[in-house]
Amino acid sequence: MAYIGLISDTHGYFDEKMRRFLEPVDVVWHAGDFGDGLTMQEIAAFKPLVGVYGNCDGYDVRDYQPVMRFFEQDGMSVLMTHIGGYPRPAATTTAPCGSSKPTGPGFSCAATRIS
Repeated sequence: MAYIGLISDTHGYFDEKMRRFLEPVDVVWHAGDFGDGLTMQEIAAFKPLVGVYGNCDGYDVRDYQPVMRFFEQDGMSVLMTHIGGYPRPAATTTAPCGSSKPTGPGFSCAATRIS
């Protein structure tokens, strides 16, 4: 089983302290906002890299990383993205998954299974 280092929001910062911290990992997963293409290249030269671009990344990163990535690691399905959503307004209500009776306007139900 792979030892995974999960990081994000490096914003152009990949110094020796981060390298020492990530030294034992087999692969780096970067969940966006590399900061620039040079930082992305430094991480990829350091360890195998799986990543997505973030909202602050320019085309020097977006040309190489997708906005969302679906992949498998050691038999586990993974979906990676930078921003998974935004909080709903306070007036939004939810109903339990499987319920046919929402309790108010704008109800939603979400379930995620990784297997």
